[in-house]
Amino acid sequence: AIDGSAVAVGPVLDVRGAGTIVRNISITGARAVAISIGASGVLLDSVQVQDSGIGVLQLGGSSLRVERSVFRRNRTGVLLQHEGSVDVRGGSFSEHTEAAIWAIARAVAGDPSPSRLTIRQNQFDRDRIAVVVGNREATVAENVFDGHTEVAVYVAGRSVSVRDNRIMGGERYGILVVGAQGAQITGNETDGNAAVGILVNSSRNTVVRNNRAYRNGYGIVVVFSEGGSPDLLEYNALVSNEWDGLTVVGGSPIVRQNEAVGNREAGLRIMDYEGKTGVVIPADPFVGPQVIRGNGFDEPVRGLYREAGGDRG
Repeated sequence: AIDGSAVAVGPVLDVRGAGTIVRNISITGARAVAISIGASGVLLDSVQVQDSGIGVLQLGGSSLRVERSVFRRNRTGVLLQHEGSVDVRGGSFSEHTEAAIWAIARAVAGDPSPSRLTIRQNQFDRDRIAVVVGNREATVAENVFDGHTEVAVYVAGRSVSVRDNRIMGGERYGILVVGAQGAQITGNETDGNAAVGILVNSSRNTVVRNNRAYRNGYGIVVVFSEGGSPDLLEYNALVSNEWDGLTVVGGSPIVRQNEAVGNREAGLRIMDYEGKTGVVIPADPFVGPQVIRGNGFDEPVRGLYREAGGDRG
C-alpha cells in the first residue's frame, strides 16, 4: 500500500492522461486527496483507498469508470465536481464521515446535462450519508445500503432514478428526496430505518412506485407536493411500520393502489401543515383505491401538523 500521509499538499496520484487505467493499487492515509482525475476515459479498477480525506476527486474529463474498488473510513469516498459521464459499479464503501459518493452539479435552468451518472451494484455499510445526487441525470440501482447513520440516498434536482435498491438498518432515513423534479423512486426495499423509509419533500412530478417499506419508523411520507405538478404514489407496500404506513403532510399528491397492512398507527394519515407564522397549508391529496387492513386505524386519519411544537393532531 502507498502511504499517502507522506504527501503534505495535493493528491497522492494525479491522473491527467486520457484513457489511463489505474488497477490494483492501495492508498492509505492521504491527508487531502488520494486520487485526482482530470482527464477523459479514465478507468479505476480494483483500487483501495482508506483512512483518507477524499478517495477519488473528479475535476475534469468527459467520462470516468470506477469498478470493483474499495473505499473505507474516508471523509468522502468519491467526490464528483465535473459533469462528465461517470459509472461507479461493483464497489464497496464503508464508514465515511461525510458521504461515500457526493455528486452535486450546478443547478442550470432547462434540460438536464447530457452527462450521466450511474451507481450500480455497490455495497454501502455504516456511512453517514451513502449517496448524494443533485442537479444531474443519474441512476442509483441494485445497490445494498446497510447501517447508514443519516441517509442512504439523498436526491435533489432533476432526472434521478433510484430503483431496485435494498436499504436497511439506517438510524434515520432510507431515501430522502428534496426539491426534486421528475424523480423516479421505484422497486426499492426499505426496512429498519428508524425515522422514515422514503421521504419526499417539496418535489414535483416525482413518482414513488412499487416500493416495499416495512419495519421503519414511518413507511412513506410525502410533504408539500405541488398540486399543479403532483407527486404520484402508487403500488407501494407499507407493512408493519412503527407508526404510519403512508403519511401526507400538506399539498396534493396522487395516492392510489397502495397496500398498508399491519402498521402500528394509521395505514393512511393526511395532515394539514401549520407553519410558525400560523399559515396553514392544507393537505388535499387525490386518494384512489387502496388496500388498508390490520393497522391501528384502517380509515384515513385526518389531522394537523404544527411546526412550532412538532405536534401531530
